Amino acid sequence: MKKLEMFILIGLVIIGTAGIVSAQQTLPDGGNGFDDAIEIDLGSYVTGHDIPVDAPEYFKLTQKVNAGQLLTIKVINPVVENRTIISNAKLYDIDGAILLPEYDNPLKNVVGAAESRSHLWLPGSQESSYTYYLSVGGGMVLDTVAGANYIITIDDNFDAGSQTDAGDTFETAMEITEGTHNGYLSGSLGTDTKDLYRLPVEAGTSLTVKLTPPSDRMRGFTLYDEDRIEIASEYPSNPGAIANTTQEITYSGDIYIGITPYDNDYGEYTLDLEITNETGAGGGGLEVTEEKDEGGLPKDEAGLPGDEGGLPEGEGGLPGFEAIFTVAGLLSVAFLLKRK
Repeated sequence: MKKLEMFILIGLVIIGTAGIVSAQQTLPDGGNGFDDAIEIDLGSYVTGHDIPVDAPEYFKLTQKVNAGQLLTIKVINPVVENRTIISNAKLYDIDGAILLPEYDNPLKNVVGAAESRSHLWLPGSQESSYTYYLSVGGGMVLDTVAGANYIITIDDNFDAGSQTDAGDTFETAMEITEGTHNGYLSGSLGTDTKDLYRLPVEAGTSLTVKLTPPSDRMRGFTLYDEDRIEIASEYPSNPGAIANTTQEITYSGDIYIGITPYDNDYGEYTLDLEITNETGAGGGGLEVTEEKDEGGLPKDEAGLPGDEGGLPEGEGGLPGFEAIFTVAGLLSVAFLLKRK
């Protein structure tokens, strides 16, 4: 029995070791340019050799990045004694254009043992999916050392519970309903620089818009009517500030809500939309209580004394009219008797 347990334990160790090895693999030799770039999957790679400063190697990501998905390239320098440690990398689009200029590229000249940096890129709705290239090496300072770890991941940053990015034009605006929705913007770290939503509304209601950014980010919004004319906007002046407004709706149709970031503010936001009618929240209205007279009838039906509309049908006239008529008759009889 003990031998069996030992055999199982050794098997688990072997399987675990194999998992670690497969999780982090050696980066293959790359191509000389975009035309012969070597395809690589998502995952964790370690450079198996020094990559010359004047001869970067090129790779093509096999998995396309969908609109609203965040691509992250993370580099971790190795710890090597008695040597200056440096690594370099760049990201390019399908046409070979660098995504971030040299001075903004976080993966340029990453210096120092165990130093770590990440390059984020969030594409917008201009295309449904994107292909990217990665070059390792270059930098024109020192060779990228062997043992540098490159980790490539893709994470969903979809908007409003969808499977894509909200459009950035009126024609591609994403239709949503009232409630709470989460979304993402790239700032300068991508092409998802604006999210535009379309919300059906009805005349005689009010729309309350509340936009909550991360505590260290800023978000603003603009409202447009069905003619795409700006009708309101809110842009806070400090990070973490919540932007909100209430807009009366005078037509039945669509209202557009455009969300924009500030500067390099990549990150999430929460959009709360609430529609109320003229008399109460959520279309329920306020309860109207009718005043009633002592007999239990509504006052507008019972009427006040002297109100013809409040008298029973066929019984018009002043109150006590029959009594007055009777007294007048008696007086006439008495007058005639007196003359006799």
